[in-house]
Amino acid sequence: MLRAFLFYLPNNDTGVPPLPNDNAWLLNDGGQWKTNNHFPVYAIPGAAGYQIMTALSQYSDNVTNAPYGSELLDSGELRPDDFLRLAADIDIGKTSRTQSDIQN
Repeated sequence: MLRAFLFYLPNNDTGVPPLPNDNAWLLNDGGQWKTNNHFPVYAIPGAAGYQIMTALSQYSDNVTNAPYGSELLDSGELRPDDFLRLAADIDIGKTSRTQSDIQN
């Protein structure tokens, strides 16, 4: 079940992503994608995005083809033909940062 969108710039940066109104995020659709999709949107650093995409590619097949697949099978809870999927849980805290917070 989709619960949020994660966006990142493919620049391998580890710093704070650009603010929402930065031109880096423009899709040239007048914001229509956001109007059509009612999910929270989070921007993460490029390096984190790269790590997540790499893990997604490794854990999108059956157990026997996944990293540590034999260890997962040894647990007895999975069968060789079971498929694995990756989920991310991101703690967004209780506050959000503004441009002035980032500059200070």
